[in-house]
Amino acid sequence: MKKNEQLKDNILEIVTNSDVPLTTKEVNDIINKPRHLTYPRLEKLLKEKKIWGVRPKKRGVWVWWRIAETNPELEIINDEIKKQENKISNLQIELKKKKKQVIKKDNNKFKDVYEELEEWYDFLGGLDNEQYTDEPYREHIGELVRVIRELLDEFGKDEDIEEYRSNLEGENEIPQALIDEHFPNN
Repeated sequence: MKKNEQLKDNILEIVTNSDVPLTTKEVNDIINKPRHLTYPRLEKLLKEKKIWGVRPKKRGVWVWWRIAETNPELEIINDEIKKQENKISNLQIELKKKKKQVIKKDNNKFKDVYEELEEWYDFLGGLDNEQYTDEPYREHIGELVRVIRELLDEFGKDEDIEEYRSNLEGENEIPQALIDEHFPNN
């Protein structure tokens, strides 16, 4: 078991199974593909036990791991997962607090809160696909999309709403039904 050095700034760290090393092509495939295209490839490598986990890095906000739970060498990583899950469990409370902060029509304040909501959205984007089908992750994603829509209705312009819907549709982790519910096509 070994931890590869960071392969590219702000892209990926890979925890590999040293008994079944990655080929150069596999490493390059992971590094050079956009994040939303990597899930099937990573799942394949995980099933083949060539890797234990992958951590994309983006603004230092989130991590994405799928690991072998029976591996005692990964206890530190498991602790990190628990910390991240605790962050997610507090998301709804934090969103409600932020919503109260933008009751006044203060565009600068809205901009700050909206950017922070985007940070949470990026963090949730780091969860693996299986978690999107389970509670509490789906509930939190729904709450996040709903609150952002409310903020856009109150402070945004029509083109902002159209742009955000387009951005959501570009994320294959977000269920289409959820997008349609909060951002219906007119």
